[in-house]
Amino acid sequence: MARIFVSHAGSDGELADEIHQRLSERQHQVFLARNIREGIPPGDLWKERLHQELRAADAVVCVLTDAYNASPWCAYEIGIAHEVGSLLVPLRAQPEASSPLLADRQYAVAVDNPQWAADLDVALRRIDAAGGRGVWERSPFPGLRPFTRDMARVFYGRDDELRRLAHRLRALSDRRLLLVVGGSGCGKSSLVSAGLTARFSEEPGWMVAEPFVPGRDPTRKLALALANAAGSVGVPWTATEVDQRLREEPGALASITEELLAAGSGPSRDRLLIVVDQGEELFTRTPPQARSWFATLLSEGLGGPVRVVVAVRSEFQDQWFAVPELREANLHAFPLRPLSREMLSVVITEPARVAGLRVAPELVSRMVEDTEAGEALPLLAFTLEELARGLSRGDLLSAARYDQLGGVRGALASRADAVLEEAVAAAHLPRQVILASMAELATIDEAGRRTRRRVDFGELSSDALRTAFGVFVDQRLLSTPAESLGTTAVGVVHEALLTAWQPLDSAIREREAALFTEGQVERAAAAWARGGPLWGADRLTAATTVLWGAHGQFGKGAEPVVNLNRAGRQFLAACNQRAESEARRVRLRRRRVVSLLSIALVVALTAAALAAVQTAYARNAQRGADRARIATLARSLLTAADDVRATDRVKALRLALAAAAVHPDLASQENLLQSLAADPTGVITVGAPVTALAFVRTDRGEILLAAGAADASVRLWLLRADEPAAVGSPLIGLHGPVTALRFTTDGRSLTADDSLRTTLAWDLTDLAAPRLTTDEHPGPTSPASSGATTSGATTSGATADGLPSRAAAARDETFGPLLVPSRDLSIQVDARPERVAAPLRQVTSADPAPVDDQQSAEGDAGPGPVTGALTVRMCCGDGKPALAKADTDTGAVRAVAFSPDRRILASADAGRGVRLWATGPDSLGRPRGDTGDPTTWPRLKPIGQPLAGHTLSPLSLAFSPDGTVLASGANDGTIRLWDLAAVHEFVAKKIVTYACQRAGRGLDASSWQYYLPGVRFRDLCSP
Repeated sequence: MARIFVSHAGSDGELADEIHQRLSERQHQVFLARNIREGIPPGDLWKERLHQELRAADAVVCVLTDAYNASPWCAYEIGIAHEVGSLLVPLRAQPEASSPLLADRQYAVAVDNPQWAADLDVALRRIDAAGGRGVWERSPFPGLRPFTRDMARVFYGRDDELRRLAHRLRALSDRRLLLVVGGSGCGKSSLVSAGLTARFSEEPGWMVAEPFVPGRDPTRKLALALANAAGSVGVPWTATEVDQRLREEPGALASITEELLAAGSGPSRDRLLIVVDQGEELFTRTPPQARSWFATLLSEGLGGPVRVVVAVRSEFQDQWFAVPELREANLHAFPLRPLSREMLSVVITEPARVAGLRVAPELVSRMVEDTEAGEALPLLAFTLEELARGLSRGDLLSAARYDQLGGVRGALASRADAVLEEAVAAAHLPRQVILASMAELATIDEAGRRTRRRVDFGELSSDALRTAFGVFVDQRLLSTPAESLGTTAVGVVHEALLTAWQPLDSAIREREAALFTEGQVERAAAAWARGGPLWGADRLTAATTVLWGAHGQFGKGAEPVVNLNRAGRQFLAACNQRAESEARRVRLRRRRVVSLLSIALVVALTAAALAAVQTAYARNAQRGADRARIATLARSLLTAADDVRATDRVKALRLALAAAAVHPDLASQENLLQSLAADPTGVITVGAPVTALAFVRTDRGEILLAAGAADASVRLWLLRADEPAAVGSPLIGLHGPVTALRFTTDGRSLTADDSLRTTLAWDLTDLAAPRLTTDEHPGPTSPASSGATTSGATTSGATADGLPSRAAAARDETFGPLLVPSRDLSIQVDARPERVAAPLRQVTSADPAPVDDQQSAEGDAGPGPVTGALTVRMCCGDGKPALAKADTDTGAVRAVAFSPDRRILASADAGRGVRLWATGPDSLGRPRGDTGDPTTWPRLKPIGQPLAGHTLSPLSLAFSPDGTVLASGANDGTIRLWDLAAVHEFVAKKIVTYACQRAGRGLDASSWQYYLPGVRFRDLCSP
């Protein structure tokens, strides 16, 4: 609760005592100087103490009376509060009393108002929810921990993302769940915990529960959050009571929320925000049965006044979408990219300013340069915490201290090394023993991903280890949150520690196979506890061989190489008991069979010839089994590559190269294409569905991209080597979703059409300040600049040299024909849906939902046709001879575009991918009419699998003038820029060589052995 300073005249002491009592009962931290127990004790330096308390207060309650106005010391207290930014809350305690120093403030009234304490409580709770307003007296940098709600005042650098996220959350309709998706360390937890919760705590109509992580029992965590929310409004619920209700019936969350919003003091509320942090734990730590019930609670609750936001690592996004219990909920993804370099200086200087710390000018530029990119944000945060350690207001964050720490990269390692030495001295254990135990704070999931894991203190193997871990906890490198059922666990405060600290990283790498097997055993043990199966002898032997070094050591009761938990040991013991019982039965049967075999010896000799034949068959079967095993391993490598592509493209390439080495098929090459075509810097966030795109090369030689959106705006970017650069502010003036964009050939003018048949043109001579003109076609139009057609687009007109605009090709407001020519007018593509669907509806900025509301697993197909068709014909016009045809199985085609050299056709439909087709002269058939069976026509040849990356279906496409980049705009409010160099290498069958150049090398020998045990090492990238 808020920290309150009660400012009063000496003669108003009794009323001040009552204020202290009433606000303390509401859980506020109240300072009253005259209070013997909590105020200034006899002998204390009262002036110094009053000054200290005033500077620390979030709010100063001024008890206004004539005596108060006459007191110079009360005026001084108001001045101090003004200076430090504390909220001044005047409380009129005498009729007509007022102060000229508080003339601009809204008064609370105690005279003839029995609700005065409740009125004060409302204002003070809003201050507390926003993180307080007193002088910041602690470090403004949380280190490896995320920013929390009470640190909202020092949370900087994500203003734009927070604004868009809040807008998305406000616009969510019923049964929608918002996933904040990003890589590890990009700031997801801080954004939702410090940014989002603080903002909505101040918004009328909203109640915000404390964020929580799922852990092993997410329902219990939810109950704790709801009970705390109830307590904040004076409702005396206990976590046990709420937990019991949540487990009784699936709709309990909605009913509990409705009761909570209706109860308590303060203004009315109609929505509850629930924030789940580290949503990946639902799949790495939560047992399946607990996960299923928690998901059911969320799904049912979303039908009521509940809104849910989940922060989750990007590689676990698809697993959230695949949860069966959330099938009826509409999941939306909010992608969070790493912090841009421009914002790194802000996260250094602004929190320091709030805390009154000075920053050496040269330090900021050095730290930004050393951080390199937003992916290293956890290391920067840790370094800042170390720099600020022990400093007070007015002190300096110095470059000399930064050098002592070893810079951004060296600070964490240096700190961890020092803490390790302290732990060695305290526990009297070797470094290797401590590091080996700390390696178990990581787990390896089925896809080979390294994630953090918590270990119960009671399951550590010795008191000495508990002492060692306690040292790391004291130094804030490990944390001990309260577990869901009250037990104490320990884990790393951030996953960066698992990779950035070389000794721990090496210890984990040495035990990756054991950690992977440990995770499998513990998950199987949890399933067995709920009635699942035991393992057979073969799998038991394989697991115990990895964990104990040999199956015999397991049987002797030796300790495993990792600290397997009790449930895992009990599970393996049960498996072993069953396997031994089965072995005894086998031995008994064998003795009986031996006696029979002696009789059958003659028969066996006769069958010798047949055995030779059977041996040959067995060899062939073994070879087939080996090939099948290799194929399975290759598929698992490709799956792992898909999972890590969004966060580690180089690792994805190396995994796919390993798959190509052991099983060189088309699937591995297509996987390489996915990783190479997805430019990690080529994602532009627009915020509204992107309905039109256009490129042009300006007369200055720059590549300019224009994007029209469903919110009737047009935005511009310049394509540069590092990442796209936004140009100016959005162009406005249209009245509906943008349907077509056209540049002039010199790039100095842009024309846009919308779905309401409005056409506007802008003069782009000065890109920083485009000027709206009245001329709809101010110059010769570039045929290459037209955006691709989207279904439902309506416009008219043609380009200056007679080429029909692509928007003009879509003449109807329904799924009408899409007729798009290549630049050289040699061929055209005709996209015909199989049935008519609803037109593109207008979307406003207040309604950012997808253009089609029905989202499927493949995309967001909506009510349109299930299949679509593409026919490439001779150009130009209707009825031209056909060359090749293709069908799509994810809805009607929405957008098409030819590359400048006409050799590639891109298409987008209601699926989430962008399809590429080969349309060069050597890839198409001979011209033919529309007679005969279309199923016998030559088929368009797809180039790999559809390019994946959008979370909702693409709506618009455009190729850059030089043909090196394909842009796709989608319903998810993003533009993706695809690198076509990889596509050309794929077509030329040189994708493996190209991948080696980009990845530098394949998997190293140790990683190969981990992913491909028993398979001979081979590096395709080695000469």
